[in-house]
Amino acid sequence: MRLQDLKIASKLRLMVAVTMLGMLIQVAASLTALRGELMADRVAKVKGEVETAVSLVGHFEALELSGALTRADAQEAAIEALRALRYDGGEYFFVMRRDGVMLMHPINRKLEGKDNFGTLDKKGKPVFVALTDALRSPQGSGVVDYHWPKPGSEAAVPKISFIQEFKPWGWGVATGLYVDDVDAIFLDGALIYSGIVFAVVLVVLGVAVAVGRSIRRPLDELEADMSQLAEGDTGVSVRGTNIPNEIGALARRLTVFKKNAIERERLQAEHLAAQDAERERQEEERLHEVAVSAEVSDLVAAAARGDLGRRIDLSDKDGSLLTLCQGVNSLLDVLDGNIDGLQTVLSAVAEGDLTQRMRAAEAQGAFRRMADAVNELAEMLGETVSRIGQSSMTVRSAAEQIASGSDNLAERTETQAASIVETASSMQRLTDTVRQNAASAQQANELASTARNAADDGGKVVTNAITAMDAIETASLKMSEIIGVIDEIAFQTNLLALNAAVEAARAGDAGKGFAVVADEVRSLARRSGVASNEIKTLIAESSNQVEKGVAQVSNVGAALGQIVATVRRLADLVGEITIASEQQAVGLGQINTAVSHMDSMIQQNAALVEESSAAARSLATESDRLVDLVSVFRTNDKAPPPRPAAAA
Repeated sequence: MRLQDLKIASKLRLMVAVTMLGMLIQVAASLTALRGELMADRVAKVKGEVETAVSLVGHFEALELSGALTRADAQEAAIEALRALRYDGGEYFFVMRRDGVMLMHPINRKLEGKDNFGTLDKKGKPVFVALTDALRSPQGSGVVDYHWPKPGSEAAVPKISFIQEFKPWGWGVATGLYVDDVDAIFLDGALIYSGIVFAVVLVVLGVAVAVGRSIRRPLDELEADMSQLAEGDTGVSVRGTNIPNEIGALARRLTVFKKNAIERERLQAEHLAAQDAERERQEEERLHEVAVSAEVSDLVAAAARGDLGRRIDLSDKDGSLLTLCQGVNSLLDVLDGNIDGLQTVLSAVAEGDLTQRMRAAEAQGAFRRMADAVNELAEMLGETVSRIGQSSMTVRSAAEQIASGSDNLAERTETQAASIVETASSMQRLTDTVRQNAASAQQANELASTARNAADDGGKVVTNAITAMDAIETASLKMSEIIGVIDEIAFQTNLLALNAAVEAARAGDAGKGFAVVADEVRSLARRSGVASNEIKTLIAESSNQVEKGVAQVSNVGAALGQIVATVRRLADLVGEITIASEQQAVGLGQINTAVSHMDSMIQQNAALVEESSAAARSLATESDRLVDLVSVFRTNDKAPPPRPAAAA
């Protein structure tokens, strides 16, 4: 069936239905996009928090690798740090193993040490089984959605958790975030959009129903009365004669037609009773009237079907029939003019032209009210479309600003990412240099240890030499004492020899032999004294030399002791430098890891900025499409909304 074949009410209902369907589709698309963006934001948030917690665990793993902590101590410290960690005012982290055993849960410690596979959410979903499956996946991470009550409440609300594996220890670090606010925002948006759509549909539907009823009801009543009258029922009560418009005029003309028909029947009866001769003529007149009535009935039926272009031929009409036919034609002219004006306005609206209006000043009664209602509807649609066009341009301008800002942010993020990459490369080279310095310091420490050992051995040798020199000095002193004894013996021998010579002289010739012996003894004692003096002098000089040697050896021992102390201090300093270099290498390794993690985060931020820029450009494109749709309409005293320029 073609559109022009539809009834007026059907056309109005079709227009309302199409308008409602378009608005519902747009609202559904907008709400779906809003919910998707909100959920993506929540997932990104829990991923970022878990990655931060994993980096904290990595710090303690680095302490384990550096030897500062044992693995047990490092894991215990990491557990306590995660147990105290909070974000968003109370959200916490928990730790699981790949076999599902809970290692740490800061809220419910009863869960620790068990696999908790039997724990279900309020809808029967095994939450910890799903988290374990995500941990065992090739990615080692995953997002799990479930329903869980908030603290202090028994009502279950939607919640998502993200778990990520820390491979060196086989841990899974996870956290959860309630997303019931997403449904609240979604429902608020749905209520707002639904209210707007419902209000617009009610207005359009009310206007359409009012216009349809104001046209259809009088026409249906008039059609029924004309049909009864066409069937010869002159007793019908014509309705709508009090309506002050074209339909009322048509009803009043139909009343005249009814009166004429009654009068005609009366005259026909009088003629039949009075003049049988004129029966044939009256019969012909009757047949002519019947033909006219049939013609009028066909015309009325065609008008009821929406065909208002037909008219009664007046060439063979005269008298009251001519007046009646002229009245019917005039009624149809008035009705056709108003319907044509209504069709012109609605067709223009369908084509986007909201400037067309019905000539209300030329109409009367119901047609005047219909023209006023249609003109008011067109005016309201024009104002609505103008406001939508202005809002579309505002949205487009804001979208372009957002897109421009996102592009600038993306450029700055890329620049920052490049700087972080260069920083990471420099930190890597610095880490390698510090590691080489640590290795060199280790070698220097080994050489210093060797020198210290050699200095200790030299000190021991000098100590032994000093001991030997002390022994030599002691022996020299003893020899001096022995030489003194020998000197005393020579003195005593010389004295005895002198006494013997004196006694031999007293003895005379009898003591000559004894005198010779005493003289020899005295000579021997004298030589012994001289020899002992020479030996004493040599021993004295030797003692002096020994004392000097002992002093020199003592000085050498003291100097060597200072050298040993200096070498020991140097070895200690080299050891401290070695330890500091190793710690510095470990610290630089941690800084390098942090810079690498920062580089990864900045790369992710750059990706998010690019996605935001793409979303802004998509919003600008959608606003351009909306402006294109609105630009189809033309409104009174206003230029069409400007079409957007091509997006850069």
